[in-house]
Amino acid sequence: VGDPVIIAPSFIKPLVDMQEILGSFIQICCKISGSLPISVECENSCTLRVPTLKLLDSGVYKCKAVNKAGSTETTASLVVKGQNEIKINKKPPSFVVPPQPVEAMPGSNVTFSAMVKGSDNQVILELFNVDRSHTGEYTCQIINDAGKESCPVNLTVKGKFDTKLYFSSITA
Repeated sequence: VGDPVIIAPSFIKPLVDMQEILGSFIQICCKISGSLPISVECENSCTLRVPTLKLLDSGVYKCKAVNKAGSTETTASLVVKGQNEIKINKKPPSFVVPPQPVEAMPGSNVTFSAMVKGSDNQVILELFNVDRSHTGEYTCQIINDAGKESCPVNLTVKGKFDTKLYFSSITA
């Protein structure tokens, strides 16, 4: 029977570069596999939880794992951005084509769609088997880190008779 095989450490989940917003919560972690014992040496901890990010938390984080068979390390950078930086780098969303009002009959399906500037160029709301209780004003809101915009749109679900008939007295 030979000596057991010693497996060098490796990162199942390496550290990843991150860009986060000032004041947000983050967790930086990595996972290691290999034959025990493994000595783990991490600058700024192997699992780092920061409940409120500060600009000073920006930097390079490194974790090194060592055993008799070898060593490996992983590094990642964390960039903490203030709200003003995000707003400068990004533009607020806007409607290219806003959603249009819709009139529908009970039992029909309704689709509101809008074209917007941003990563997803189209937003869609589908309502199925509408009835009069769906009548009203809907708000389409688009949001990104730099701002938000909203646009109201109306849905009118008509009944068989939308005009009430009033009879006055009939004389002969």
